[in-house]
Amino acid sequence: MARPLELEPYRLPSGRWQVNVIARLSPTGKRQRISFPSKQAALGHVEELKARRDNIAAVDRTLSPTQLLDAAAALDLLLDHPLVSLSDAAKAYLELAKTRGASVTVAELFELFRQAKKHRSKSYQRDIRWASDRLGARNQDSRALVD
Repeated sequence: MARPLELEPYRLPSGRWQVNVIARLSPTGKRQRISFPSKQAALGHVEELKARRDNIAAVDRTLSPTQLLDAAAALDLLLDHPLVSLSDAAKAYLELAKTRGASVTVAELFELFRQAKKHRSKSYQRDIRWASDRLGARNQDSRALVD
């Protein structure tokens, strides 16, 4: 049988109070030692940890504790926007990522345009190639500045 989890603050020689937080309850996912100026502040944090422990135990074990804490943090971000749910925010982000993934570069766009206009005159094709090369060179220069 596992040892029961003790969430009790203890006094340090400096007069401050400290609470040991196990990795499963820590927001960082790692064991923490958090110190407090008073016993009341430490007890308040212990109560929050106990509530977090009880909430984790009550939720189906399909999510890891880190995922549950991440979801709780996301819900806290949405508190200021009561009309937006966490699932709505996730759907909107996935749609944005899909749109970004479907975009094309200027070079690809020019190549498609060149292919569509290949039946046009040689001077027209030369002008398109000139514009494409000129914009391509600028695009490479700007990439060099970013890198």
